[in-house]
Amino acid sequence: MLAAALGVSVLVMDTASEGGAWGNGGAGLFYERKGEEQSFGKYLLEKIFSGQPGTAIAPREADRKGFNKFMESYVRALILREAGIGVCWKR
Repeated sequence: MLAAALGVSVLVMDTASEGGAWGNGGAGLFYERKGEEQSFGKYLLEKIFSGQPGTAIAPREADRKGFNKFMESYVRALILREAGIGVCWKR
């Protein structure tokens, strides 16, 4: 769905299900060891994910259309949410 939402291919690493605490640990290492010249994205590519297998997933037209339809419905529903908040706060 991310590929459809962004309209670009995304790379899903074989270890994607291992995120969570491991991902936070990787972020912590970056902030502990980073140099001024290195961005977080560059750190991830060069130090964390370098040489790791993954699969590139291109956006599919059906997913893109489905995502766009969802977002249209979601945005329309925000009006209802705002109306509900107004009612709740007036009491």
